[in-house]
Amino acid sequence: MARHKKKIMVATRALERAGSYTDWLEAAAELDRLEESDAWREDPRSPHYDHELISDHLTRMRACREARDALGLRRLLEESLHRNLGDLSNQALYEYSYMGTKRLIEDYLDEIERSFCWLRDTPLPGFSTERKLEVVKGALHLFGRSALTLSGGGALGLFHLGVVKAMWERGTLPEIISGASMGAIVAGGVCARDDVALAQMWESVDTIHRTATRIQSPMRWGESGSILAPEQLREHVEANLGEYTFAEARARSGRVLNIPVSPVRRRQKPRLLNCLTSPDVLITDAAIASCSLPALFPPGKLRRRVEGGGLEPYIDGEVWVDGSIYSDVPAQRLGRLLNVNHFIVSQANPHVIPLSAIERRRGAVSTAADFLAGGARAQARHALNTARRRLGDSQWRTPLEFAHAMAHQDYTGNINIYPRFKARDLTKLMKNPTLDELQGFIRAGERATWPRLAMIRDQTRISRVMVACVRELERRQAGVRRSEGPLA
Repeated sequence: MARHKKKIMVATRALERAGSYTDWLEAAAELDRLEESDAWREDPRSPHYDHELISDHLTRMRACREARDALGLRRLLEESLHRNLGDLSNQALYEYSYMGTKRLIEDYLDEIERSFCWLRDTPLPGFSTERKLEVVKGALHLFGRSALTLSGGGALGLFHLGVVKAMWERGTLPEIISGASMGAIVAGGVCARDDVALAQMWESVDTIHRTATRIQSPMRWGESGSILAPEQLREHVEANLGEYTFAEARARSGRVLNIPVSPVRRRQKPRLLNCLTSPDVLITDAAIASCSLPALFPPGKLRRRVEGGGLEPYIDGEVWVDGSIYSDVPAQRLGRLLNVNHFIVSQANPHVIPLSAIERRRGAVSTAADFLAGGARAQARHALNTARRRLGDSQWRTPLEFAHAMAHQDYTGNINIYPRFKARDLTKLMKNPTLDELQGFIRAGERATWPRLAMIRDQTRISRVMVACVRELERRQAGVRRSEGPLA
């Protein structure tokens, strides 16, 4: 028994010290073996999902595909294409094994992928490429998309680089990425680079511009209304993002960048900028505005590129501030604009992480702390509601609006990734990181993401398969049109 416990301790240390995902997987597999979690994975039964329903759908899909019953398979896929069929997305299914979840669930997802690829590639009577494309697009619209949202957090938000890197290397990085404040800079840098440029960035992180802040002289504080130099932030953002518009970034990387910004003017509403709502707006301006925390940086202006390459103001006269004030995780807008109904949240805000840690822990002490924290949040929200109602037209209007918005936000998603920061890391909040510190943030992001990759892989798989099928069918359709040539 003592020897067995020692082996578990050795494997646990190897897991915590893993320098790569390969090393982490090796240690995770050993821990699963030692703790007999691999046996749990092989047994399809669990109170956390309807294994009989999943098994039935798997058997019927396989039978339809092997019998070449395209119509029956299509109907069955329509029944199966629900994101949480049989409680399939229950997070409890990923708490027993480091390597993933039930083999039955993985087999079910394998069969859905094989079925879509079979329908895409098999010549079927009455199913032209155009008809197949229409069917798959319709299925994707009903199923919904996944998005990665990157929070604010000052320099601590560099943690997001490691989160993105871990997901990108395993092919699970969503096409739709949103970022607020520091998260906007990271999201913008990722969405302004294609995969070749991203690979080069990971290989040479010393090329990332790291000087974002510089304290101004007290004489300039009153002139600019900010403690930190806005020109230094602009230099940092332009060096890392380039001078692209949202539409140009989309064309360059294939990814959809989203940046929330908050207005200063009272009657304006927060906006989610992307290639649909603001295709010609510069992503550098949007990222700067989303980083403009009042008192630290002055509000930012947005510009759009016009025909001929010139620039003009976007909503002339309006200035914008930190997007995380109103929409750190802009779930509602992403859902309406881009059909997103599944959110992976990388959260680095120092005012959110402690509360999330309490919520994640188990036991009597943590439960009591969660009750107390919930009561404190409710009281704070009630106080802000009262103050906003009674003092809404006074000089306190703007700070009250900001505080109210921050207190009433939901900072979580379907899958949440949190850093393991220490108290001393708070001293780095507005600090320009050294190269060693940047690499440390990236490693922290990777290590926090590795345990979540199995869940991310499984819960984004169906939509990724359908997107890949749509891309391939569109390519084939375009090829048919080119071969037909121009109409006579």
